[in-house]
Amino acid sequence: MDRAPDSRPPRSSASLLAGLHAGVIGALWMLVWMGVSAEFGRHSFWGPENLMATAFDREAPILAGFFSGTITGLALYIAIYAILGALFALGTNRYLPPFRILLLSLAFSLIWYYVSFHGFFRTLIPLLARLHVERTTVVGHLLYGTFLSRFPIYLDRWDRPPRPPIPITEHTIEGAIDVPAGSLPQGATEAAAAEAAPTGVAVVCEPAPESAPQPETAPPPDDHKPGPAN
Repeated sequence: MDRAPDSRPPRSSASLLAGLHAGVIGALWMLVWMGVSAEFGRHSFWGPENLMATAFDREAPILAGFFSGTITGLALYIAIYAILGALFALGTNRYLPPFRILLLSLAFSLIWYYVSFHGFFRTLIPLLARLHVERTTVVGHLLYGTFLSRFPIYLDRWDRPPRPPIPITEHTIEGAIDVPAGSLPQGATEAAAAEAAPTGVAVVCEPAPESAPQPETAPPPDDHKPGPAN
């Protein structure tokens, strides 16, 4: 019997996808936190995204609400932090204790914050580096690091082996389950019987025996015969 081809992605690709997954979720929660904090400070919820949008348009209305440039800033935030998540997942041993992964992800997030917002963002995106709220952004990066530490959970999903297909043959084999077709509900198929069987057990659906046609019987003879007429 041929083995089913392994449809799992390679180990490095699974780590990459898990890191992207965790990075996007962490970035979204970080932006939600910074937006809610901006609302409490009587600023626009979309202020962080508008500041990030100044990477392409330094005259963007950063104090306005949602506008076309907000989508650009949002996409740039998600892209940057998704890539960071992928790099972290590729460089971190998934078998470390969860608490140690959490500490590493928090340290990674804070290092990135200080290297970017207090480093090269001053040249690349000066308005973002100058006008962002430091305390809120630091807490947002800690929140991002918390969700990033969950990448092993997503890695288990991406690296899960596929369920082997259950072969259905025309002949009964050793260890197979014979399922007469008459015992299945009306409309059920062999695939439905295979789903109900244990994993790795072949299911053989045998056709229901056809009932033999009943022979036609001649009508009984009529014993009552009319008598002679008087």
